[in-house]
Amino acid sequence: MDVLSDAIAAMRTGRPHSSRTVRFAPWGIRFPPGKGAGFHVVLQGTAWLLPPDDAAPVRLGPGDVVLLAHGTGHGLADHPGT
Repeated sequence: MDVLSDAIAAMRTGRPHSSRTVRFAPWGIRFPPGKGAGFHVVLQGTAWLLPPDDAAPVRLGPGDVVLLAHGTGHGLADHPGT
């Protein structure tokens, strides 16, 4: 395992998983509620966090990190309307 997976496993937040994703507009991804906590890191460009329950979208840029509690479904997209 890599260092990040080791840290997640040590915190017992769920099964470790990490991946790097490159997307080009238009794009959008929905993440259903899960058993473990989650996170996203924006390395380049911008993205919008689309929280559940009609909460306002949050613009993310390079260096932003989003931590999500277990059971939090959400989306990420190039634009809130995508």
